[in-house]
Amino acid sequence: MDIRRGVTLLCKLPIVDEARIAFIGHGFGAALGGVISGIDSRIKTFVLISGYGQVSEWQLTSEFPMAAIIRSFLPTERFEYFISSLRKLDAINFVKNAAPASILFQFATNDEFIERDHSVTFFAAASSPKKIIWYDTDHLFTNCESALVDRQKWLSEHFWLQDDILSKESTKN
Repeated sequence: MDIRRGVTLLCKLPIVDEARIAFIGHGFGAALGGVISGIDSRIKTFVLISGYGQVSEWQLTSEFPMAAIIRSFLPTERFEYFISSLRKLDAINFVKNAAPASILFQFATNDEFIERDHSVTFFAAASSPKKIIWYDTDHLFTNCESALVDRQKWLSEHFWLQDDILSKESTKN
């Protein structure tokens, strides 16, 4: 809801071109971006960096301390309810409805949190247009300037196409 409210606020600002709203998220932010991609058509393109498409699966299997604490802390019945609630919010359930928005997925080959299979599953679930790029870095994209360059290129290409369409429409009038 907060992200959608933020988009609504952006759309009300006179300096914002509603046809050029992008979402860039990293880690959990990328997972949230996957969810938003399927429910908010005002965002035209997404860049999802080291995102986990199935947070419920991560919670069930991760050795990350916070995941382990939650698994050990909650009684079985509450934990099962927690997981069933999380499954409803897994990004793979939403990215299939992202079109016509485009999605760039950026993943790290040395990600300590996300296994390659999970990354591929997230990408495969998404509607087209989409692209996946792998980088020789860690989850935080440490010292990975090429990922930044690719993000800039992606945004430029996707919004340049809109520039071209808008200029053609204005010359018709």
